[in-house]
Parts: sequence; C-alpha cells; structure tokens
Amino acid sequence: MMIRDLLTVSQVLQDIAGVKVKNRQYACWLHSDRHPSGRVSRDDKRFKCFQCGVGGTIFDVVMLTLNVSFIEAKKYLYQYYNITPPETGGREAKLQLKRLREERELEAAFNEKVNSIYIDLAAMHRALFKYDDGSLEHISYALQELMNELMSNDPKRRVEAVRAAEKWWGC
Repeated sequence: MMIRDLLTVSQVLQDIAGVKVKNRQYACWLHSDRHPSGRVSRDDKRFKCFQCGVGGTIFDVVMLTLNVSFIEAKKYLYQYYNITPPETGGREAKLQLKRLREERELEAAFNEKVNSIYIDLAAMHRALFKYDDGSLEHISYALQELMNELMSNDPKRRVEAVRAAEKWWGC
C-alpha cells in the first residue's frame, strides 16, 4: 500500500499548507482568497482551486507549498507522517501502513458519526425553538454548547461530546 492510499488531501492541506477544509471547500493558500474557491474531491484524493486553476494530489500540495520536486515531496510526506517507505521497510512498513490506514478509517467513521449527530441536534434545535417564547433559553444554550464541542479541534472534547449526545438524546 502506498502513502497516497493512506493520506487524504484534506489532511495534507491542513497539516502541510495550514489550510482548513470544511465541507470539501477551502480558501486557496496560493493566492489571497477571501472566500473558499478550492474544492476537494469526494474521495479526498484530489484538490482544485477554481480561481487560480491549481490542483492535484497530496504530492502537489507539498510541491507547491515547499517548492520541492516530486521525489522530495514524497520523501517529505513519509518523514512528516513518520511512515517507513515500503521499498526500504519491507513487512514492517506494510504493517505500519495498514495500521495507519485503519486509524484513518476509524477517524473517518467517527467524523461521519459526529456530523450525523450534529445534523440531528441542529434539526432538534430548530424544531424546539422555532416558536420559543424564551422559556427554553437554558436548553438552547446547552444544545449550542454541545454542537460547538462536536466541531472542536480537540479529539477528546469531540469524543466526550458524542458520549454526552448519546447519553442525553440517544443519537
């Protein structure tokens, strides 16, 4: 298994280029971009900016950000993510790549669950407070805080928010 199969463009954009990807959209880091003009493919393997026309794969993110060649970009990704290249690592490298892929799959499944819970909570929030006279303000605040925790960058806070949502509402 190759490194391109393990890493996502969103992850590399965030880690290497410092670009936040939300809903498969990003503000291009190669030019002054106020509004997200870049998109990530559904499989999270390619990107393209529709303003400047630049696009590519995880290797292109590194090549464009660090101004290096393809070979240097590939080596950089292996080093940055602490992965032993399969050519030099043999069986141990393949196992390491497999573990990393499994971690990414678990992370993707968790993120899918977080998004699902967030959508359910947002719908409940809208339904409960559509005709609210202010008497449910404390519940509105609690729901909003829970939704904020679900979108936190801290994995521990997100896990706790999922547990709280499941316990509180049975999501």
